[in-house]
Amino acid sequence: KLPNLDPYLMGHSGRPLRVDRLGREAEYIPNPTLTVGVMAQPSVLRKFGTNGDLTGRGIVARFLFVLPVSLAGYRDDDAPPVSEHIATVYATQVHALAASLADWTDPVVLTLTDDARTSRSTSARAIEVQLRRGGALYDMREWANKLTGTTMRLAALLHVAHHPDNAWQKPVDGAQMT
Repeated sequence: KLPNLDPYLMGHSGRPLRVDRLGREAEYIPNPTLTVGVMAQPSVLRKFGTNGDLTGRGIVARFLFVLPVSLAGYRDDDAPPVSEHIATVYATQVHALAASLADWTDPVVLTLTDDARTSRSTSARAIEVQLRRGGALYDMREWANKLTGTTMRLAALLHVAHHPDNAWQKPVDGAQMT
C-alpha cells in the first residue's frame, strides 16, 4: 500500500490539505508549501522514476532530477576553500532572508514584468507544441505538463536570490524568467 501522498501533491500545488486520522484531531493546512531536496544514488532515482504507482499519482513529475557527470579522475585534491568573505556574505544573506520571512503567515504573490510575462508565454506555447504526439516532450508529458510551473518556481527563486531583502516588492524581470 502506498503511503499518503497528499502532502506532496497538495504541497506542490498549494491546494488546501486536510488530514483525518483515527484517534487524532483533524489537521487542516489552507496553503501548504513543500520543498524537498534529496541526494540519492542514480539507481535509487531510476527505481523512483519507474515506480508505476508513484508515476500514476503524479509524484515523479513534481521533481527535478540532476545527474551530474562524475568528477572522478579530475578532482583537485588541493583545491582552495571558499573564501571567508564569500562564506560570510552567503551565510548572512541566507539568514537575513529566513529571518525576514519567519513571521509571515500568508503567501506572497510575485508579479512579472511585461518582458517576463512575454518570455513565460512564449516558453509555455513552445512546450505545448512539443507535448503533441511526435513532439520532443510527448514521451515525458507527465513531467513536461508541469514544466511551465516549474520554470515559474525557478524564476521566483532566482528573483529572491537576486533581491533577498525586497524580492516581494518588485516584479520578476525578463532576465530571471529567461
